[in-house]
Amino acid sequence: MFVIYQTCVYLYFQTLYYMFVFGYLAMVFAIIGWSFKMSYWDASAKEAPVRQWLWVRSVSTYVLAGSISWMVDMHLCDYLSGYIRYMGGMTFHVLWHFGAAFGTYFMILLLVAIRCQNIGKVPMVVMTNLGPIIKISKDHSN
Repeated sequence: MFVIYQTCVYLYFQTLYYMFVFGYLAMVFAIIGWSFKMSYWDASAKEAPVRQWLWVRSVSTYVLAGSISWMVDMHLCDYLSGYIRYMGGMTFHVLWHFGAAFGTYFMILLLVAIRCQNIGKVPMVVMTNLGPIIKISKDHSN
């Protein structure tokens, strides 16, 4: 409901960039808080340290790498625009998308790990050539 409301307000006013930023950040903080609770405070979280590992990677990739790139792009865009052709078109906004994408991917892996644990499986993070994936190692009952 919040996203629908925010979208309607933003489409109506369209000049309220800060309304967009506020709505976006409100959702990010809600997701970070909710996932922190599931990763650290839920009773079953202590049985799966993979939850904490994934949560830290998700938040650090999204918030640190992504948001710092976004802030640099927002506040130094005019100054850095002259250097874009030297960087092959790479901007800090593009780097923000990479940070946001990897952070989102780690958050999805966290949700997969939580689901695996809830159905009695033991999730593990395994590195492959394409990056980390969740592997189910065994049942809790075994």
